[in-house]
Amino acid sequence: MRPNTVAILGIILILNIGLGTAGMSANTNNRPTIDYGGSIELQGWLFDGLANKQYSWAETELYLWISADLNEKVFTKINLVNQYVWGKDDSFTLPSLTDPSRTIAPFTTGDEFELWEGYLTVKDIFNAPINLTVGRILENYGDGFVISDSLPVDAAKVQVTLGKTLLNAFVYKQVENISDISDRNLWGIYKQTKWTDSFQTDGYLLYLQDRSVTPHQRIYTIGTRANADITAVPGLTLKGELAYQTGDEGDIDFDAWGGYFAGTYQFTAATYKPAISLAYIYLSGDGDATDDENNSWQNLLGHSMQERLGQKAWGRIVDFENGIKENMRIYWIGASAQPTEKVKGDIDIYNYQYNKKQGNKSKNLGYEIDVKVAYQYTENVAAELIGAWFNPTKDYNDDEQVIAAKGAIKVSF
Repeated sequence: MRPNTVAILGIILILNIGLGTAGMSANTNNRPTIDYGGSIELQGWLFDGLANKQYSWAETELYLWISADLNEKVFTKINLVNQYVWGKDDSFTLPSLTDPSRTIAPFTTGDEFELWEGYLTVKDIFNAPINLTVGRILENYGDGFVISDSLPVDAAKVQVTLGKTLLNAFVYKQVENISDISDRNLWGIYKQTKWTDSFQTDGYLLYLQDRSVTPHQRIYTIGTRANADITAVPGLTLKGELAYQTGDEGDIDFDAWGGYFAGTYQFTAATYKPAISLAYIYLSGDGDATDDENNSWQNLLGHSMQERLGQKAWGRIVDFENGIKENMRIYWIGASAQPTEKVKGDIDIYNYQYNKKQGNKSKNLGYEIDVKVAYQYTENVAAELIGAWFNPTKDYNDDEQVIAAKGAIKVSF
């Protein structure tokens, strides 16, 4: 059965439950609480200079969701998405900046709706602080550094509350091929402890089992992160994460590191709410492809998105859903201000460098400047304009600068 068919049947089921119980007597305390909504966003994109060409297109993103508290211990939600590139009935593709022979495709669904979220949560199992969630979910732990991509996953998750600590155990099903019994699963334990209102630490142990490739791949990742509001310096927030990977793929052993350190200072007394941020992101790379050890960072779910690590401009170029996966050092500085209640502006500057050289090319990939202006017209209507400029070194993109622009308006209901 196709995912969109499953989603529609799920909505019908929820509606039937809701409508069926709506006629119950006023003395009944088990009526489901039904909520629903959605959003539609119109986007216009322009890329000039990417692989010596110009790309421009318009697309819409439509989300429709419905949720229900069936009773005090059972919650369910269905969220459908339609992402459509105008005038094209399949996924729109762009070349990769670092390898123009490769193309990437933003998530588009053509004329059909697809299941974006669809899950059931059972709370307080055995009258204990244990919740079970099963279905298609959106989940980002921390800043999405290790478990990233901001795309939904089919998962089963158990969450246990232990005082100030949330303990999550989960499995993500990423690939399933019943015909040859090959699959790709991510198993994990993730602990979040909120020590105070201003200090939180996380720890995790992850196991990626990939039997959809030959030879099979096994990757173990252990890591920790911390986030703190520095009370001695009001307005200053620091965060960092460090992770280590080991495992194997046939005769090749993995031995890799990844991490970041970042800080933001909000000028709390200033009129326009200015803020400045700094970040350093590290993903290890392999220096010798001929030996039996791979030192390149292996992303477990997509790639390490800059968006949750500081980047606010959707007009990113180098990291347009493909670039930042391994062997990178990224230096970032950002600033923002809000001159009025409804208008906010951001500027972000990135410098991209490889840890290990790519053949005879320079380690320095180039730098990027992004500018964004957001306008919140009403509570339910927002618009934004984004511009981005990437200046590569001579070894990349034929030394051609890349310009990107995006305009969007979003209505929520």
